[in-house]
Amino acid sequence: MEHITPSSHIIYYGGSRNAIQNNLDFDHASRKTEPSLKAIIKPGKSGVEQFFWGEKEILIPVLPTVTDAVTRFPDIVAAANMASKRSAFDAALEIMGHPTIRYQAIIAEGIPERDVRILRIKAKEYDHTILGPSIFGIIIAGVLQLGPAGGTVFNQTKAGLHTTGSVGVVTRSGGLVNEFAHIVHQATESVHSIISIGGDRYPCSRLIDIIEEFEKDERVKLIVMQGEVGGSQENEVVNAVKNGAITKPIVGWCIGTSADYLPKEFQFGHAGAQANTENDSAIEKNNQLAEAGIYVPTSFEQLTSCISKIANSFSVTPKQTHDIISTLYTHRKPSSIVSTTTPTINGEIHYFNTPANKFAKDPDKTIGHLIGLLWFERELPDFAVEYFNLILKLVADHGPNVSGAHNTIIAARAGKDLVSSLSSGLLTIGSRFGGASNQAAKNWLTYSSRSISPHDFVTEMKLLHQNIPGIGHRVKSKFNPDPRVSSIEEYVKTISADITYVTYARAVEEITLQKNHKLILNVDGAIGAATLDILQATGFTNKELGEVIEQEIIDALFVLGRSIGLIGHHIDQKRLGSPLYRHNPHDTFNPHE
Repeated sequence: MEHITPSSHIIYYGGSRNAIQNNLDFDHASRKTEPSLKAIIKPGKSGVEQFFWGEKEILIPVLPTVTDAVTRFPDIVAAANMASKRSAFDAALEIMGHPTIRYQAIIAEGIPERDVRILRIKAKEYDHTILGPSIFGIIIAGVLQLGPAGGTVFNQTKAGLHTTGSVGVVTRSGGLVNEFAHIVHQATESVHSIISIGGDRYPCSRLIDIIEEFEKDERVKLIVMQGEVGGSQENEVVNAVKNGAITKPIVGWCIGTSADYLPKEFQFGHAGAQANTENDSAIEKNNQLAEAGIYVPTSFEQLTSCISKIANSFSVTPKQTHDIISTLYTHRKPSSIVSTTTPTINGEIHYFNTPANKFAKDPDKTIGHLIGLLWFERELPDFAVEYFNLILKLVADHGPNVSGAHNTIIAARAGKDLVSSLSSGLLTIGSRFGGASNQAAKNWLTYSSRSISPHDFVTEMKLLHQNIPGIGHRVKSKFNPDPRVSSIEEYVKTISADITYVTYARAVEEITLQKNHKLILNVDGAIGAATLDILQATGFTNKELGEVIEQEIIDALFVLGRSIGLIGHHIDQKRLGSPLYRHNPHDTFNPHE
Protein backbone atom coordinates (compact mmCIF):
# COMPACT_ATOMS: atom_id res chain seq x y z
CA MET A 1 0.00 0.00 0.00
CA GLU A 2 2.57 2.43 -1.23
CA HIS A 3 0.21 5.40 -1.46
CA ILE A 4 -0.62 5.33 2.25
CA THR A 5 1.44 7.41 4.68
CA PRO A 6 0.83 8.74 8.20
CA SER A 7 -0.49 11.96 6.63
CA SER A 8 -2.97 10.22 4.30
CA HIS A 9 -6.61 11.29 4.46
CA ILE A 10 -9.55 8.88 4.64
CA ILE A 11 -13.34 8.83 4.77
CA TYR A 12 -15.85 6.55 6.46
CA TYR A 13 -18.95 5.53 4.52
CA GLY A 14 -21.35 4.99 7.41
CA GLY A 15 -20.00 3.42 10.56
CA SER A 16 -20.87 3.39 14.24
CA ARG A 17 -19.78 6.17 16.58
CA ASN A 18 -17.56 3.73 18.49
CA ALA A 19 -15.73 2.61 15.35
CA ILE A 20 -15.15 6.20 14.26
CA GLN A 21 -14.00 7.27 17.72
CA ASN A 22 -11.60 4.31 17.85
CA ASN A 23 -10.16 5.48 14.54
CA LEU A 24 -9.59 8.97 15.92
CA ASP A 25 -8.04 7.54 19.08
CA PHE A 26 -5.71 5.41 16.96
CA ASP A 27 -4.47 8.50 15.14
CA HIS A 28 -4.10 10.51 18.33
CA ALA A 29 -2.25 7.72 20.14
CA SER A 30 -0.01 7.36 17.06
CA ARG A 31 0.97 10.99 17.73
CA LYS A 32 -0.42 12.41 14.52
CA THR A 33 -0.95 16.16 14.44
CA GLU A 34 -4.45 15.87 12.97
CA PRO A 35 -7.01 13.14 12.25
CA SER A 36 -6.76 11.08 9.08
CA LEU A 37 -10.55 10.99 8.97
CA LYS A 38 -11.87 13.98 7.06
CA ALA A 39 -15.53 13.17 6.52
CA ILE A 40 -18.31 10.68 7.20
CA ILE A 41 -20.58 9.81 4.29
CA LYS A 42 -24.27 9.45 5.15
CA PRO A 43 -26.53 9.55 2.07
CA GLY A 44 -29.16 12.27 2.33
CA LYS A 45 -27.56 13.90 5.35
CA SER A 46 -25.15 16.76 5.92
CA GLY A 47 -23.80 18.60 8.92
CA VAL A 48 -21.25 17.69 11.58
CA GLU A 49 -20.85 15.11 14.35
CA GLN A 50 -19.01 15.51 17.64
CA PHE A 51 -16.03 13.33 18.48
CA PHE A 52 -12.89 13.57 20.57
CA TRP A 53 -9.29 14.16 19.59
CA GLY A 54 -7.65 13.02 22.79
CA GLU A 55 -9.61 14.95 25.39
CA LYS A 56 -10.48 17.81 23.04
CA GLU A 57 -13.83 17.87 21.23
CA ILE A 58 -13.74 18.15 17.45
CA LEU A 59 -16.34 18.21 14.68
CA ILE A 60 -16.18 15.81 11.73
CA PRO A 61 -18.15 16.84 8.61
CA VAL A 62 -21.07 14.63 7.57
CA LEU A 63 -21.60 14.72 3.80
CA PRO A 64 -24.26 13.09 1.61
CA THR A 65 -22.01 11.73 -1.16
CA VAL A 66 -18.45 10.66 -1.84
CA THR A 67 -18.31 13.34 -4.53
CA ASP A 68 -18.97 15.99 -1.89
CA ALA A 69 -16.14 14.59 0.21
CA VAL A 70 -13.64 14.42 -2.65
CA THR A 71 -14.56 17.94 -3.76
CA ARG A 72 -13.94 19.27 -0.28
CA PHE A 73 -10.95 17.04 0.49
CA PRO A 74 -9.31 16.17 -2.86
CA ASP A 75 -6.44 14.18 -1.35
CA ILE A 76 -8.48 11.34 0.17
CA VAL A 77 -6.76 8.02 -0.61
CA ALA A 78 -8.72 5.39 1.35
CA ALA A 79 -12.22 4.64 2.59
CA ALA A 80 -13.81 2.42 5.19
CA ASN A 81 -17.02 1.16 3.60
CA MET A 82 -19.26 0.39 6.57
CA ALA A 83 -22.57 0.56 4.75
CA SER A 84 -25.08 -2.23 5.37
CA LYS A 85 -24.84 -5.44 3.36
CA ARG A 86 -27.74 -4.15 1.23
CA SER A 87 -25.98 -0.85 0.45
CA ALA A 88 -22.29 -1.76 0.53
CA PHE A 89 -22.14 -2.80 -3.14
CA ASP A 90 -23.46 0.54 -4.41
CA ALA A 91 -21.29 2.39 -1.90
CA ALA A 92 -18.22 0.49 -3.13
CA LEU A 93 -18.94 1.46 -6.73
CA GLU A 94 -19.43 5.08 -5.68
CA ILE A 95 -16.07 5.07 -3.90
CA MET A 96 -14.35 3.40 -6.85
CA GLY A 97 -15.65 6.12 -9.14
CA HIS A 98 -13.10 8.54 -7.71
CA PRO A 99 -9.57 7.74 -8.92
CA THR A 100 -7.82 9.51 -6.03
CA ILE A 101 -9.27 6.91 -3.63
CA ARG A 102 -6.98 3.93 -4.14
CA TYR A 103 -8.09 1.65 -1.30
CA GLN A 104 -11.24 0.66 0.52
CA ALA A 105 -12.05 -1.84 3.23
CA ILE A 106 -15.59 -3.21 3.06
CA ILE A 107 -16.90 -4.16 6.48
CA ALA A 108 -20.17 -5.87 5.58
CA GLU A 109 -20.88 -9.57 5.89
CA GLY A 110 -23.55 -11.14 3.71
CA ILE A 111 -23.05 -9.32 0.40
CA PRO A 112 -24.21 -11.63 -2.44
CA GLU A 113 -21.32 -13.54 -4.00
CA ARG A 114 -22.26 -12.29 -7.47
CA ASP A 115 -21.86 -8.69 -6.30
CA VAL A 116 -18.49 -9.45 -4.72
CA ARG A 117 -17.25 -10.99 -7.97
CA ILE A 118 -18.39 -7.89 -9.86
CA LEU A 119 -16.48 -5.72 -7.39
CA ARG A 120 -13.33 -7.80 -7.97
CA ILE A 121 -13.57 -7.20 -11.71
CA LYS A 122 -14.35 -3.50 -11.32
CA ALA A 123 -11.48 -3.03 -8.88
CA LYS A 124 -9.00 -4.32 -11.46
CA GLU A 125 -10.46 -2.00 -14.09
CA TYR A 126 -10.09 1.01 -11.80
CA ASP A 127 -6.68 -0.02 -10.36
CA HIS A 128 -8.41 0.02 -6.99
CA THR A 129 -7.67 -2.24 -4.02
CA ILE A 130 -10.63 -3.64 -2.08
CA LEU A 131 -10.20 -5.56 1.14
CA GLY A 132 -13.11 -7.65 2.32
CA PRO A 133 -16.03 -7.65 2.34
CA SER A 134 -16.32 -9.91 5.40
CA ILE A 135 -13.67 -8.24 7.55
CA PHE A 136 -13.40 -5.95 10.56
CA GLY A 137 -10.93 -3.64 8.84
CA ILE A 138 -7.18 -3.26 8.62
CA ILE A 139 -4.40 -1.55 10.55
CA ILE A 140 -1.02 -0.34 9.39
CA ALA A 141 0.67 0.25 12.72
CA GLY A 142 1.19 3.93 13.48
CA VAL A 143 -0.09 4.86 10.03
CA LEU A 144 -3.70 3.94 9.27
CA GLN A 145 -6.77 2.27 10.69
CA LEU A 146 -9.76 1.43 8.48
CA GLY A 147 -12.74 -0.03 10.28
CA PRO A 148 -13.05 -1.30 13.85
CA ALA A 149 -10.05 -3.65 13.63
CA GLY A 150 -7.84 -3.20 16.65
CA GLY A 151 -10.65 -2.31 19.00
CA THR A 152 -10.35 0.48 21.55
CA VAL A 153 -7.22 2.55 22.03
CA PHE A 154 -6.30 0.42 25.05
CA ASN A 155 -6.45 -2.82 23.03
CA GLN A 156 -4.50 -1.11 20.26
CA THR A 157 -1.80 -0.24 22.78
CA LYS A 158 -1.61 -3.80 24.09
CA ALA A 159 -0.97 -4.98 20.53
CA GLY A 160 1.65 -2.29 19.89
CA LEU A 161 -0.28 -0.78 16.98
CA HIS A 162 0.71 2.86 17.44
CA THR A 163 4.26 2.60 16.08
CA THR A 164 5.42 0.88 12.91
CA GLY A 165 7.29 -2.43 13.11
CA SER A 166 8.52 -4.94 10.56
CA VAL A 167 6.17 -7.95 10.68
CA GLY A 168 3.34 -7.94 8.14
CA VAL A 169 0.32 -10.08 9.05
CA VAL A 170 -2.41 -11.27 6.70
CA THR A 171 -5.39 -13.39 7.73
CA ARG A 172 -8.20 -15.03 5.86
CA SER A 173 -10.42 -14.69 8.88
CA GLY A 174 -11.77 -11.23 9.57
CA GLY A 175 -12.60 -12.17 13.13
CA LEU A 176 -9.04 -13.28 13.95
CA VAL A 177 -7.39 -10.01 12.98
CA ASN A 178 -7.23 -8.72 16.56
CA GLU A 179 -6.12 -12.11 17.89
CA PHE A 180 -3.23 -12.26 15.45
CA ALA A 181 -2.26 -8.68 16.25
CA HIS A 182 -1.75 -9.70 19.88
CA ILE A 183 -0.02 -12.98 18.98
CA VAL A 184 2.52 -11.26 16.74
CA HIS A 185 3.08 -8.45 19.23
CA GLN A 186 3.76 -10.95 22.01
CA ALA A 187 6.18 -12.81 19.76
CA THR A 188 8.05 -9.88 18.20
CA GLU A 189 6.87 -6.51 19.54
CA SER A 190 7.19 -5.39 15.93
CA VAL A 191 3.81 -5.39 14.16
CA HIS A 192 3.94 -3.59 10.82
CA SER A 193 0.36 -4.20 9.67
CA ILE A 194 -2.62 -6.45 10.23
CA ILE A 195 -4.69 -7.07 7.10
CA SER A 196 -7.56 -9.51 6.77
CA ILE A 197 -9.04 -10.45 3.41
CA GLY A 198 -12.24 -12.03 4.76
CA GLY A 199 -13.67 -15.51 4.73
CA ASP A 200 -15.76 -15.03 1.59
CA ARG A 201 -15.66 -17.64 -1.13
CA TYR A 202 -14.55 -14.92 -3.56
CA PRO A 203 -12.81 -12.17 -1.56
CA CYS A 204 -11.91 -9.01 -3.44
CA SER A 205 -8.24 -9.43 -2.46
CA ARG A 206 -6.49 -12.75 -1.95
CA LEU A 207 -3.67 -13.83 0.35
CA ILE A 208 -1.14 -13.65 -2.45
CA ASP A 209 -2.14 -10.05 -3.25
CA ILE A 210 -1.31 -8.89 0.26
CA ILE A 211 1.85 -10.97 0.50
CA GLU A 212 3.07 -9.46 -2.78
CA GLU A 213 2.53 -6.01 -1.21
CA PHE A 214 4.59 -7.10 1.79
CA GLU A 215 7.30 -8.40 -0.55
CA LYS A 216 7.60 -4.94 -2.13
CA ASP A 217 7.57 -3.06 1.19
CA GLU A 218 11.13 -2.61 2.45
CA ARG A 219 9.86 -2.06 6.00
CA VAL A 220 8.46 -5.61 6.18
CA LYS A 221 11.12 -8.15 7.21
CA LEU A 222 8.85 -11.08 8.14
CA ILE A 223 5.40 -12.19 6.97
CA VAL A 224 2.85 -14.05 9.10
CA MET A 225 -0.02 -15.70 7.23
CA GLN A 226 -3.18 -17.27 8.61
CA GLY A 227 -4.86 -19.61 6.17
CA GLU A 228 -7.68 -22.04 6.68
CA VAL A 229 -9.42 -25.11 5.40
CA GLY A 230 -10.95 -24.84 1.91
CA GLY A 231 -10.06 -23.01 -1.28
CA SER A 232 -6.77 -22.65 -3.13
CA GLN A 233 -5.39 -19.36 -1.85
CA GLU A 234 -2.64 -20.95 0.21
CA ASN A 235 -1.56 -22.97 -2.83
CA GLU A 236 -1.05 -19.69 -4.72
CA VAL A 237 1.33 -18.57 -1.98
CA VAL A 238 3.16 -21.92 -2.10
CA ASN A 239 3.67 -21.57 -5.86
CA ALA A 240 4.90 -17.97 -5.49
CA VAL A 241 7.47 -19.06 -2.91
CA LYS A 242 8.61 -22.01 -5.03
CA ASN A 243 9.13 -19.93 -8.16
CA GLY A 244 10.98 -17.20 -6.28
CA ALA A 245 8.35 -14.46 -6.59
CA ILE A 246 8.21 -14.28 -2.78
CA THR A 247 11.57 -14.30 -1.03
CA LYS A 248 10.85 -12.92 2.41
CA PRO A 249 10.43 -15.40 5.28
CA ILE A 250 6.87 -16.47 6.01
CA VAL A 251 5.39 -18.08 9.09
CA GLY A 252 2.14 -19.74 8.07
CA TRP A 253 -0.60 -21.71 9.70
CA CYS A 254 -3.89 -22.99 8.31
CA ILE A 255 -6.60 -23.35 10.92
CA GLY A 256 -9.21 -26.05 10.68
CA THR A 257 -6.99 -29.10 11.24
CA SER A 258 -9.80 -30.67 13.28
CA ALA A 259 -11.87 -30.97 10.10
CA ASP A 260 -10.14 -34.27 9.30
CA TYR A 261 -11.82 -35.77 12.36
CA LEU A 262 -15.28 -34.60 11.29
CA PRO A 263 -17.64 -35.81 8.55
CA LYS A 264 -16.46 -35.07 5.02
CA GLU A 265 -17.35 -31.72 3.44
CA PHE A 266 -17.87 -30.23 6.89
CA GLN A 267 -18.06 -26.43 6.55
CA PHE A 268 -16.81 -23.98 9.14
CA GLY A 269 -18.37 -20.54 9.60
CA HIS A 270 -16.79 -18.93 6.53
CA ALA A 271 -18.28 -19.38 3.09
CA GLY A 272 -14.84 -20.32 1.78
CA ALA A 273 -13.96 -22.65 4.67
CA GLN A 274 -15.08 -25.95 3.17
CA ALA A 275 -12.77 -28.78 2.13
CA ASN A 276 -14.21 -30.70 -0.81
CA THR A 277 -10.98 -32.57 -1.60
CA GLU A 278 -8.03 -33.81 0.41
CA ASN A 279 -5.86 -30.98 -0.96
CA ASP A 280 -8.29 -28.46 0.56
CA SER A 281 -7.79 -29.73 4.09
CA ALA A 282 -5.88 -27.62 6.60
CA ILE A 283 -3.47 -30.47 7.42
CA GLU A 284 -2.56 -30.97 3.76
CA LYS A 285 -2.16 -27.22 3.25
CA ASN A 286 0.16 -26.95 6.24
CA ASN A 287 2.23 -29.80 4.79
CA GLN A 288 2.46 -28.02 1.42
CA LEU A 289 3.46 -24.76 3.13
CA ALA A 290 6.26 -26.53 4.99
CA GLU A 291 7.47 -28.29 1.84
CA ALA A 292 7.77 -24.91 0.10
CA GLY A 293 10.02 -23.57 2.85
CA ILE A 294 7.40 -21.65 4.78
CA TYR A 295 7.81 -21.94 8.54
CA VAL A 296 4.88 -23.91 9.98
CA PRO A 297 4.45 -24.63 13.73
CA THR A 298 3.46 -28.08 14.90
CA SER A 299 0.19 -26.73 16.30
CA PHE A 300 -1.65 -23.45 16.76
CA GLU A 301 -0.46 -23.36 20.37
CA GLN A 302 3.13 -23.25 19.11
CA LEU A 303 2.46 -20.35 16.73
CA THR A 304 3.70 -17.61 19.08
CA SER A 305 6.99 -19.35 19.85
CA CYS A 306 7.51 -20.20 16.17
CA ILE A 307 7.04 -16.56 15.13
CA SER A 308 9.38 -15.42 17.90
CA LYS A 309 12.08 -17.90 16.87
CA ILE A 310 11.95 -17.01 13.18
CA ALA A 311 11.83 -13.28 13.95
CA ASN A 312 15.00 -13.57 16.00
CA SER A 313 16.78 -15.51 13.29
CA PHE A 314 16.00 -12.79 10.74
CA SER A 315 16.95 -9.93 13.06
CA VAL A 316 13.43 -8.60 13.53
CA THR A 317 13.94 -6.22 16.43
CA PRO A 318 11.28 -4.87 18.78
CA LYS A 319 10.18 -1.40 17.79
CA GLN A 320 10.24 1.57 20.11
CA THR A 321 6.81 2.12 21.60
CA HIS A 322 5.32 4.88 23.68
CA ASP A 323 2.82 4.78 26.49
CA ILE A 324 -0.50 6.54 26.24
CA ILE A 325 -2.04 8.74 28.90
CA SER A 326 -5.18 6.77 29.67
CA THR A 327 -7.07 9.75 31.07
CA LEU A 328 -7.03 11.32 27.61
CA TYR A 329 -9.39 8.60 26.41
CA THR A 330 -11.60 7.86 29.40
CA HIS A 331 -13.36 10.70 31.21
CA ARG A 332 -14.84 12.27 28.11
CA LYS A 333 -18.34 13.67 27.95
CA PRO A 334 -19.59 15.34 24.78
CA SER A 335 -20.97 18.86 25.08
CA SER A 336 -24.74 19.23 25.01
CA ILE A 337 -24.57 22.19 22.64
CA VAL A 338 -22.33 22.63 19.62
CA SER A 339 -21.82 26.19 18.40
CA THR A 340 -19.47 27.52 15.74
CA THR A 341 -20.54 31.15 15.98
CA THR A 342 -19.43 33.91 18.38
CA PRO A 343 -16.46 32.14 20.00
CA THR A 344 -14.66 33.44 23.06
CA ILE A 345 -10.97 33.74 22.18
CA ASN A 346 -8.48 34.82 24.83
CA GLY A 347 -11.36 35.93 27.00
CA GLU A 348 -12.97 38.14 24.35
CA ILE A 349 -16.15 37.56 22.36
CA HIS A 350 -15.56 37.41 18.61
CA TYR A 351 -18.00 37.92 15.77
CA PHE A 352 -16.62 35.08 13.63
CA ASN A 353 -12.99 36.22 13.23
CA THR A 354 -13.34 39.79 14.52
CA PRO A 355 -13.25 40.89 18.18
CA ALA A 356 -16.70 42.23 19.05
CA ASN A 357 -15.32 45.35 20.71
CA LYS A 358 -13.16 46.17 17.71
CA PHE A 359 -16.11 45.65 15.38
CA ALA A 360 -18.37 47.91 17.46
CA LYS A 361 -15.85 50.76 17.47
CA ASP A 362 -15.36 50.72 13.70
CA PRO A 363 -17.67 53.42 12.25
CA ASP A 364 -17.58 51.75 8.83
CA LYS A 365 -19.07 48.49 10.12
CA THR A 366 -22.84 48.05 9.82
CA ILE A 367 -25.52 45.50 10.59
CA GLY A 368 -24.97 44.18 7.06
CA HIS A 369 -21.37 43.34 7.97
CA LEU A 370 -22.61 41.66 11.13
CA ILE A 371 -25.01 39.49 9.13
CA GLY A 372 -22.07 38.27 7.08
CA LEU A 373 -20.03 37.37 10.16
CA LEU A 374 -22.77 35.80 12.29
CA TRP A 375 -25.06 34.25 9.68
CA PHE A 376 -22.68 33.29 6.89
CA GLU A 377 -19.47 33.05 8.96
CA ARG A 378 -17.53 35.00 6.37
CA GLU A 379 -16.73 38.57 5.44
CA LEU A 380 -19.07 39.59 2.63
CA PRO A 381 -18.16 42.09 -0.11
CA ASP A 382 -19.44 45.63 0.28
CA PHE A 383 -22.18 45.27 -2.34
CA ALA A 384 -23.69 42.34 -0.42
CA VAL A 385 -23.41 44.23 2.88
CA GLU A 386 -25.21 47.24 1.38
CA TYR A 387 -27.89 44.96 -0.02
CA PHE A 388 -28.65 43.53 3.41
CA ASN A 389 -28.72 47.03 4.89
CA LEU A 390 -31.18 48.03 2.16
CA ILE A 391 -33.49 45.09 2.89
CA LEU A 392 -33.50 45.74 6.63
CA LYS A 393 -34.47 49.36 6.04
CA LEU A 394 -37.16 48.49 3.49
CA VAL A 395 -38.94 45.90 5.65
CA ALA A 396 -38.55 47.59 9.05
CA ASP A 397 -42.23 48.52 9.14
CA HIS A 398 -45.34 48.70 6.97
CA GLY A 399 -47.76 50.53 9.22
CA PRO A 400 -50.19 49.44 11.96
CA ASN A 401 -52.65 47.63 9.71
CA VAL A 402 -50.65 44.51 8.82
CA SER A 403 -51.12 41.39 10.93
CA GLY A 404 -47.76 41.48 12.73
CA ALA A 405 -48.12 45.08 13.87
CA HIS A 406 -51.77 44.48 14.75
CA ASN A 407 -50.90 41.60 17.07
CA THR A 408 -48.12 43.59 18.74
CA ILE A 409 -50.47 46.53 19.30
CA ILE A 410 -53.18 44.28 20.81
CA ALA A 411 -50.66 42.65 23.15
CA ALA A 412 -49.16 45.98 24.21
CA ARG A 413 -52.63 47.38 24.95
CA ALA A 414 -53.31 44.29 27.07
CA GLY A 415 -50.43 45.36 29.30
CA LYS A 416 -47.98 42.76 28.06
CA ASP A 417 -44.24 43.35 28.28
CA LEU A 418 -42.02 44.19 25.30
CA VAL A 419 -40.85 40.62 24.66
CA SER A 420 -44.41 39.25 24.76
CA SER A 421 -45.71 41.96 22.42
CA LEU A 422 -42.82 41.46 20.02
CA SER A 423 -43.28 37.67 20.07
CA SER A 424 -47.00 38.06 19.39
CA GLY A 425 -46.23 40.03 16.26
CA LEU A 426 -43.42 37.77 15.09
CA LEU A 427 -45.63 34.70 15.38
CA THR A 428 -47.82 35.98 12.54
CA ILE A 429 -44.89 35.82 10.12
CA GLY A 430 -45.38 32.91 7.77
CA SER A 431 -46.41 31.96 4.27
CA ARG A 432 -49.17 34.61 4.19
CA PHE A 433 -47.29 37.44 5.87
CA GLY A 434 -43.62 38.21 5.45
CA GLY A 435 -42.41 34.63 5.61
CA ALA A 436 -42.67 33.58 1.97
CA SER A 437 -39.21 34.78 0.91
CA ASN A 438 -37.52 31.49 1.69
CA GLN A 439 -40.06 29.33 -0.14
CA ALA A 440 -40.09 31.76 -3.05
CA ALA A 441 -36.30 31.56 -3.25
CA LYS A 442 -36.49 27.77 -3.17
CA ASN A 443 -38.85 27.80 -6.15
CA TRP A 444 -36.80 30.34 -8.12
CA LEU A 445 -33.62 28.31 -7.51
CA THR A 446 -35.12 24.87 -8.12
CA TYR A 447 -37.08 25.58 -11.28
CA SER A 448 -34.53 27.95 -12.82
CA SER A 449 -31.62 25.54 -12.27
CA ARG A 450 -33.69 22.73 -13.81
CA SER A 451 -34.30 24.95 -16.89
CA ILE A 452 -38.06 24.81 -16.38
CA SER A 453 -39.61 27.82 -18.07
CA PRO A 454 -41.66 30.34 -16.04
CA HIS A 455 -44.73 29.27 -18.03
CA ASP A 456 -44.24 25.59 -17.15
CA PHE A 457 -43.57 26.55 -13.53
CA VAL A 458 -46.87 28.43 -13.29
CA THR A 459 -48.67 25.55 -14.98
CA GLU A 460 -47.18 23.04 -12.54
CA MET A 461 -48.20 25.12 -9.52
CA LYS A 462 -51.71 25.36 -10.94
CA LEU A 463 -51.91 21.58 -11.37
CA LEU A 464 -50.77 21.21 -7.75
CA HIS A 465 -53.48 23.68 -6.67
CA GLN A 466 -50.85 25.74 -4.88
CA ASN A 467 -50.47 29.49 -4.65
CA ILE A 468 -47.08 30.76 -5.80
CA PRO A 469 -45.06 32.07 -2.84
CA GLY A 470 -43.84 35.61 -3.51
CA ILE A 471 -46.66 36.41 -5.93
CA GLY A 472 -49.74 38.47 -5.01
CA HIS A 473 -50.66 41.35 -2.69
CA ARG A 474 -53.77 42.33 -0.72
CA VAL A 475 -53.46 46.05 -1.52
CA LYS A 476 -50.83 46.62 -4.20
CA SER A 477 -51.41 45.79 -7.87
CA LYS A 478 -50.07 46.20 -11.38
CA PHE A 479 -51.48 49.73 -11.35
CA ASN A 480 -50.28 50.51 -7.81
CA PRO A 481 -47.00 48.57 -7.49
CA ASP A 482 -45.01 48.20 -4.31
CA PRO A 483 -42.09 50.68 -4.58
CA ARG A 484 -39.97 48.44 -2.32
CA VAL A 485 -39.85 45.79 -5.04
CA SER A 486 -38.57 48.32 -7.57
CA SER A 487 -35.89 49.50 -5.13
CA ILE A 488 -34.67 45.95 -4.61
CA GLU A 489 -34.61 45.20 -8.33
CA GLU A 490 -32.83 48.46 -9.18
CA TYR A 491 -30.10 47.77 -6.63
CA VAL A 492 -29.45 44.24 -7.88
CA LYS A 493 -29.16 45.52 -11.45
CA THR A 494 -26.35 47.86 -10.39
CA ILE A 495 -24.35 44.89 -9.06
CA SER A 496 -24.52 42.37 -11.87
CA ALA A 497 -25.81 42.06 -15.40
CA ASP A 498 -26.61 38.42 -14.63
CA ILE A 499 -29.70 38.65 -12.44
CA THR A 500 -30.93 35.14 -13.11
CA TYR A 501 -33.46 34.85 -10.33
CA VAL A 502 -34.97 38.35 -10.41
CA THR A 503 -35.40 37.91 -14.16
CA TYR A 504 -37.09 34.54 -13.60
CA ALA A 505 -39.39 35.98 -10.92
CA ARG A 506 -40.40 38.89 -13.16
CA ALA A 507 -41.14 36.45 -15.99
CA VAL A 508 -43.45 34.52 -13.65
CA GLU A 509 -45.14 37.81 -12.72
CA GLU A 510 -45.84 38.57 -16.40
CA ILE A 511 -47.78 35.32 -16.64
CA THR A 512 -49.73 35.66 -13.38
CA LEU A 513 -50.74 39.25 -14.18
CA GLN A 514 -52.64 37.91 -17.17
CA LYS A 515 -55.03 36.33 -14.69
CA ASN A 516 -55.33 39.06 -12.05
CA HIS A 517 -53.79 42.53 -11.73
CA LYS A 518 -53.04 41.89 -8.04
CA LEU A 519 -50.84 38.85 -8.76
CA ILE A 520 -47.69 40.96 -8.74
CA LEU A 521 -44.21 40.09 -7.54
CA ASN A 522 -44.42 41.10 -3.88
CA VAL A 523 -41.64 42.08 -1.52
CA ASP A 524 -41.24 38.49 -0.25
CA GLY A 525 -40.72 37.15 -3.75
CA ALA A 526 -38.40 40.01 -4.65
CA ILE A 527 -36.24 39.45 -1.55
CA GLY A 528 -36.07 35.73 -2.31
CA ALA A 529 -34.93 36.29 -5.89
CA ALA A 530 -32.62 39.23 -5.23
CA THR A 531 -30.86 37.52 -2.32
CA LEU A 532 -30.04 34.56 -4.57
CA ASP A 533 -28.61 36.90 -7.22
CA ILE A 534 -26.54 38.83 -4.67
CA LEU A 535 -25.12 35.69 -3.06
CA GLN A 536 -24.42 34.16 -6.47
CA ALA A 537 -22.48 37.31 -7.35
CA THR A 538 -20.35 36.81 -4.23
CA GLY A 539 -19.42 33.30 -5.41
CA PHE A 540 -22.03 31.06 -3.78
CA THR A 541 -22.64 27.82 -5.70
CA ASN A 542 -26.11 26.41 -6.30
CA LYS A 543 -25.43 23.88 -3.55
CA GLU A 544 -24.51 26.65 -1.12
CA LEU A 545 -27.59 28.64 -2.13
CA GLY A 546 -29.66 25.57 -1.32
CA GLU A 547 -28.04 25.43 2.11
CA VAL A 548 -28.87 29.11 2.69
CA ILE A 549 -32.51 28.33 1.92
CA GLU A 550 -32.45 25.22 4.13
CA GLN A 551 -31.13 27.34 7.00
CA GLU A 552 -33.98 29.87 6.47
CA ILE A 553 -31.56 32.77 6.24
CA ILE A 554 -33.66 34.63 3.66
CA ASP A 555 -36.74 34.68 5.91
CA ALA A 556 -34.45 35.81 8.71
CA LEU A 557 -33.92 39.11 6.87
CA PHE A 558 -37.61 39.97 7.21
CA VAL A 559 -37.76 38.77 10.81
CA LEU A 560 -34.78 40.91 11.79
CA GLY A 561 -35.91 44.00 9.94
CA ARG A 562 -39.57 43.83 10.99
CA SER A 563 -38.60 43.36 14.65
CA ILE A 564 -37.49 46.99 14.61
CA GLY A 565 -40.94 48.13 13.53
CA LEU A 566 -42.81 45.84 15.91
CA ILE A 567 -40.79 47.18 18.82
CA GLY A 568 -41.72 50.66 17.61
CA HIS A 569 -45.43 49.78 17.73
CA HIS A 570 -45.10 48.42 21.26
CA ILE A 571 -43.32 51.59 22.41
CA ASP A 572 -45.90 53.74 20.62
CA GLN A 573 -48.82 52.11 22.45
CA LYS A 574 -47.05 52.42 25.80
CA ARG A 575 -46.29 56.07 25.06
CA LEU A 576 -49.93 56.73 24.19
CA GLY A 577 -51.19 54.86 27.23
CA SER A 578 -53.66 53.02 25.01
CA PRO A 579 -56.35 51.05 26.88
CA LEU A 580 -57.21 47.38 26.46
CA TYR A 581 -58.40 46.76 22.94
CA ARG A 582 -61.88 45.38 22.33
CA HIS A 583 -63.08 44.90 18.80
CA ASN A 584 -66.24 46.63 17.62
CA PRO A 585 -69.05 44.04 17.75
CA HIS A 586 -70.61 45.61 14.66
CA ASP A 587 -67.45 44.58 12.76
CA THR A 588 -67.95 40.84 13.39
CA PHE A 589 -70.47 38.37 12.00
CA ASN A 590 -71.83 35.23 13.61
CA PRO A 591 -74.46 33.35 11.60
CA HIS A 592 -75.90 31.85 14.81
CA GLU A 593 -76.78 35.26 16.28
